[in-house]
Amino acid sequence: MLKRGETLPNIWIIWLLKYWILYVLCQLYMLYVFIWFLFSFSDIPNVNIPDNYYAVEISNNVVIPCNINSNPNHFSVTWQRRNNNGAINNLDVSDQTQYNNGNIGTPALTILNAQNADEGYYICTATNAVGTGSSSLTYIDVTGSKYDINFLYIVLLNDLLIDWLIDWCLMPTLSVFQPFCGVDWIVNKCLLF
Repeated sequence: MLKRGETLPNIWIIWLLKYWILYVLCQLYMLYVFIWFLFSFSDIPNVNIPDNYYAVEISNNVVIPCNINSNPNHFSVTWQRRNNNGAINNLDVSDQTQYNNGNIGTPALTILNAQNADEGYYICTATNAVGTGSSSLTYIDVTGSKYDINFLYIVLLNDLLIDWLIDWCLMPTLSVFQPFCGVDWIVNKCLLF
């Protein structure tokens, strides 16, 4: 029954308003359940570099693999390098003259034409809607020229040693300073080193 002063459209508006509020509350509850479900089975990315040490000859390329398991999917991959002095720097993987890949499509980082300055600890990180995950440190050892210097030093030292042995042991005259340079000593000591 209609009360005095009420018209039929006002009743329909009240009825629709009640059901609209109920509909909005149901939608908010479904959104809450969806978000709870999404984040209950989601986690920060699991980032892994298979080995903790890689060696590369100077001027060669080295690939550092980076495996990422992420739910939800990651939307960012970054690489960082900690120098031997402890400073951490983000790598500019867009610099195609020094690095290749190291992005979302191919997270493995390729260091092109490795130099001694590339030596250090590397970290791969990935970010998704939940947070950021990082790999453990992996060390890149650039071998080459620093060992060539040591090799040259050994060759020079060996050459000086040979010159000294020849000068000291094989001089034609024997003196007080060369008491052991007899034939047996030369054969056994000087020539068999």
